[in-house]
Amino acid sequence: MTNELITAIKSLKHTHALMLCYSTLLGVFWLDSLLSAGISTAIFYLVPIWISVVALSQNHSICISVGSAVLWMVSDVNEIDLSNATMLWNATVRMVVFVLLAVLLRQVYQRSAFLETLAYTDELTNLLNRRGFMERFGEELDRARRFRRPFSLAFIDLDNFKYVNDRFGHKAGDDLLKMVSETLVSHTRATDKVGRLGGDEFAVLLVETGQEGVKKAFDKCHRALIDRLKTTGWPVTISAGVLTYTDSDMNLVELVDTADKWMYQVKQNGKNNVIYKLDHELVPVVELD
Repeated sequence: MTNELITAIKSLKHTHALMLCYSTLLGVFWLDSLLSAGISTAIFYLVPIWISVVALSQNHSICISVGSAVLWMVSDVNEIDLSNATMLWNATVRMVVFVLLAVLLRQVYQRSAFLETLAYTDELTNLLNRRGFMERFGEELDRARRFRRPFSLAFIDLDNFKYVNDRFGHKAGDDLLKMVSETLVSHTRATDKVGRLGGDEFAVLLVETGQEGVKKAFDKCHRALIDRLKTTGWPVTISAGVLTYTDSDMNLVELVDTADKWMYQVKQNGKNNVIYKLDHELVPVVELD
C-alpha cells in the first residue's frame, strides 16, 4: 500500500503536487485551529513535508517545513497565552526540526530509491533485470486480465554469442550486449518493457499489442537489430519467440517459458528467425541442445 501511494504521488504533475502539499498544509492548520491547545498536532504537519520530499525538490520541502512552523505559531497565538519571545523561540525550534527532518527524509528516500533501482536493474545494460522484468510483467498480466486487453511477449536470444566471447573477449561481448540493449530500447515505445533476463537473453513486453499489430511492431526491432549487427560486423544473428496473450489462464512464469520454448524452436530450425504464436497454441516438444 505504501509503495502504491508513493508511486501515485510521484506520478503527479509538478503543479498538482504543489497544490496537494499546500492544500494539505492548510488543512492541517485548519485542524490545528479547531482542536484545543492541549491536543498536539505535530505529527500532522509531517504529512505535507513527506509529500514534498516524495514529489518535489528539496527547496520546496524546506519551504513547506518553514510554512508548517509558521502556521503552527499562528495557531498558538490564538490559543496559548505566551510572550512574543517565547512563541518566536518555539517557532524557530520547530522550523529547525522540520527542516532537518525534511533533509533527512530526502536522503533516506533517495537512498531507498537508489537501492531499489539496483535491485531491479541490470548493471551492464541498465535494462530491467529478471526480477524487475518479471515484476513489471506480473503487473501488466494483472491489468490485461482485469480489462481483457492483449499484450505480446518477445523472448530474444543472440545466436553465436559464445563465439564472440571466445574469439574477441568478454569486453567485446559486453559491448555487444550494450548495443543490443540500446537498439531494443530505441525501437520500442516508452510504455513497453525491455529486460535482460540473463546472459545473452532479452525479453520485450509489448503492452496493448495484440495479434494484429505485434508482427509489425517486433519486426521493426528485429530489422534494427540485424542492421546494427551487420554494420558493426558482429558474427551474430537473432532468434526470437513472440507470444501474444489473448485470454490464457497461464501464470507469468508459464508464459515466459512458453515464449522461451518458441525461441528454442527457431534455434533448432536454423536460427536467425522470429516465430509468432498465440498463448493458446500448444508448444511442440523439441529436442534442445
